[in-house]
Amino acid sequence: MGKYIRKIMVALLYVATFGISVAIFVSNYLCKFMLGSRKHLRKAKEKDLLTRKQEQNRLFMSANGIDAYITSWDGLELHALEIPAKEESHKYVIICHGYKSNALNMGGDAIRFREAGYHILAPDARGLGESEGNYIGMGWPERRDVVDWARRIIQEDGQARILLFGLSMGAATVMMAAGEEDLPNQVKAVVEDCGYTSVWEEFQVQIRKMCHLPAFPFLYIASAIMKRRAGYDFKEASALAQVARSKVPILFIHGSEDLFVPYEMHGRLFEAARCEKERFVVGGAAHGEASIIDEDRYWERVISFADKYTS
Repeated sequence: MGKYIRKIMVALLYVATFGISVAIFVSNYLCKFMLGSRKHLRKAKEKDLLTRKQEQNRLFMSANGIDAYITSWDGLELHALEIPAKEESHKYVIICHGYKSNALNMGGDAIRFREAGYHILAPDARGLGESEGNYIGMGWPERRDVVDWARRIIQEDGQARILLFGLSMGAATVMMAAGEEDLPNQVKAVVEDCGYTSVWEEFQVQIRKMCHLPAFPFLYIASAIMKRRAGYDFKEASALAQVARSKVPILFIHGSEDLFVPYEMHGRLFEAARCEKERFVVGGAAHGEASIIDEDRYWERVISFADKYTS
């Protein structure tokens, strides 16, 4: 009887070891799939994925952009495109792009802000575009990069009045930056479009939708892996906590039909903010489509809000 129990225990140990090994393998793959920079893959496919309008936006950024660089707080060389305003101005906007995108793809937004009298600074997030980095931070390490980009602007123009604008992951980035205690006073307002509450909650949505996997154990292991490799875990990367600390006014924008970053996150973010705030919901808009579905009203609200604090 004792020998039989020992065999069962050994078998269970093998099963458990195998299960843990599979979980670690899958979680490690998720880190590489979701957060690896994959620049070589993107460059090969990038042109095929662009629409004509996106290509026009990229040409605008390429033709008008001046390369700018800073060294990040953790030693990475980060790149941005600077585009001067048409006329003399002390108004600036830092434009943060979305997940696995880059600064060149923010040309449409840059055109609108430039027409409104803003100088443009459009960073490539770490691990994307021309910025160094092996992993995408989903906004958390990038929040510190935004603070450093703002300081660079202030060094060049002591009278600068800065707006932070972000889409999707970029929206999470600017919300996270808004809660930083050392955010320069020259940053006057934030506009976020379809940002998520936290990296943890967004990945909970995506791991179910894209991978058909439960959060436990995979997301827990992936978070621990990223803590070791990139210095942050998914739960600490919370836009929800950061907007609660913000003293900077925020405009929250979301599409009512957004399933990628669920619309309910918009309401929770808005309620959590203790700063001056406004919200703008575009009915029928899916993820990132608010400026397309209701273009004129979108930009009227964005520029009106921005000018209220930067003029």
